[in-house]
Amino acid sequence: TTVEELIPLTNPHISRLFNDNYLEIESKAEINRSETAALVTVLLFDDPGQSELFNAYFQPPGQFQSGNTSLAQSDVPDSHWANDAIHSAVGSGILELDADNLFRPEQPFTRLGFVYMLQELLLTIVKEPDLGSRYFGRGESFSDLNSSHWAYNAARLAMDYGLVQPLGPSVFGINENVSAIDVIEALES
Repeated sequence: TTVEELIPLTNPHISRLFNDNYLEIESKAEINRSETAALVTVLLFDDPGQSELFNAYFQPPGQFQSGNTSLAQSDVPDSHWANDAIHSAVGSGILELDADNLFRPEQPFTRLGFVYMLQELLLTIVKEPDLGSRYFGRGESFSDLNSSHWAYNAARLAMDYGLVQPLGPSVFGINENVSAIDVIEALES
């Protein structure tokens, strides 16, 4: 799968991502948290008037009260190339800071963070009361993700909605890195 097969590169907001060299997306087997924030921001927020998802379900950044979303003390300087995108993604609750209130922009984006991000999007879109805990403690565990792990529910939701698949019959791959193609395919679903 190539990026061009998934999204129209002629869209000015998508092409800006590529023209500004934010990502050399097709050649990257994995992306970091900064690149994820830039990609998510362009796909979901940059052209809100053209985004059915945004218009139907999203509130402006800063309106979400989900987890640790304050960049008051952060490791993302104002001069960071993805500063605005990181602020949008964190402010909307799609990506979170860690327990130390750090974003860790150069850290690889893993399936753990990916399924959490997808769960946050699904919670916003689907609005079912039990969605945030539907699978917690229930169902088959994977060798790397048991049903009592905090990310188990997120992984099962993403699987149920066809946004991710386990890497094998008993392995989810929770600590494996995510590519830009993985993010685009899930968000375009």
